[in-house]
Amino acid sequence: VQDNITYTLNVEDITSGCSYQDQIDLVTFENFSIDAGADQAFCADENAMLDAFSDSDTPLSWQWNNSDLLSDPTLPNPMLIVNENADFIVVATDSNGCTQSDTTSVSFIASPEVNLPAADTICQGEQLVLNAGNSGAQYDWNTNENTQSISVDSAGIYTGTVTKSAGCSSSDQTELFLTEFLEIELGQDIK
Repeated sequence: VQDNITYTLNVEDITSGCSYQDQIDLVTFENFSIDAGADQAFCADENAMLDAFSDSDTPLSWQWNNSDLLSDPTLPNPMLIVNENADFIVVATDSNGCTQSDTTSVSFIASPEVNLPAADTICQGEQLVLNAGNSGAQYDWNTNENTQSISVDSAGIYTGTVTKSAGCSSSDQTELFLTEFLEIELGQDIK
């Protein structure tokens, strides 16, 4: 309790000389603050959690809006059960009935699509160009190359990982087979 003040009102009827008095006790409780956390961006396939906190010394009850998107809207840190862009408002109430609220926004970023052929065959001496797409992203190939496209000429499995904003990444791989040259002998020239 911060303050406990009693206010008294005295009223006198100057015609009759009667006086009236009433009192009210005003109790002011200590204020607290809450923070719903910073706005956040998550990868679309990532588990996301809201994380509100308070400076209150007393227990608080919590209530988030958009409760159908949350595991438990009465927790300060519920998990999102539906990965959907949304604004969230949290209201915290202390044991005196005092409330505070704050907002945060959550957005989900689609992971990049990487579509390499499952398998391919080339003739010995040829090259196959593998393109991970997603121009402007960060690339990581199991060949230690970091470009959008690579040229390969050896049999094996090639994996490309693409990373976009917020660290969202996807991978795909292709298996490359080589066809060896066939030596064909047609015999001697006939004249």
